[in-house]
Amino acid sequence: MDQDNEMLYVFPQNGVDLNNTSVRGKVRDYSVLIDNSSHITIEGITFFATTFKADNSSYLNISDCNFYYPSYSKRMLGELQGAAPTILGSSGTKEVDNSTIESLLIYQF
Repeated sequence: MDQDNEMLYVFPQNGVDLNNTSVRGKVRDYSVLIDNSSHITIEGITFFATTFKADNSSYLNISDCNFYYPSYSKRMLGELQGAAPTILGSSGTKEVDNSTIESLLIYQF
């Protein structure tokens, strides 16, 4: 990665044609931020390299979603801090209650 010129270089394995290849990377920690909310449904969404955070909320329903690499760092972008976790009520009074999480695929947790 050349940060001065904002350029990312990709060196494929022998025989790999980048014109027919998908290159993806992490650019944000949370795709969904829920705070002080109720009666929210997230259903049937595929997330790549991102996750969700919910605080001070109730009656959340998260179902039938796929999470691929939800909590990975952004080292490739030069950010060396740890990965952001999936959060349901971070601490103290930021609780999440009366909520349902079901039928999720979480790959490379």
